[in-house]
Amino acid sequence: MATWSILQKNETQQLPQYKQKISQITRIQSIRHLHSTQTCDKERLHTMAGSSSMKPSGPEARDNNTVIRLAE
Repeated sequence: MATWSILQKNETQQLPQYKQKISQITRIQSIRHLHSTQTCDKERLHTMAGSSSMKPSGPEARDNNTVIRLAE
């Protein structure tokens, strides 16, 4: 029984350390999650910007069918 009380005493002394470690891990996980969502948003924005910048503007901004009909 004496070893049991010593173990309990050690565990209660280490409890603040465990709590601090858990909070660090959850903070790291939330930062990783934020970073991954931000990089996905950046990639999505780049592809959206790339596709919109490739489209012609002004009088050339017609769809392909209209241009083909005019050429015939």
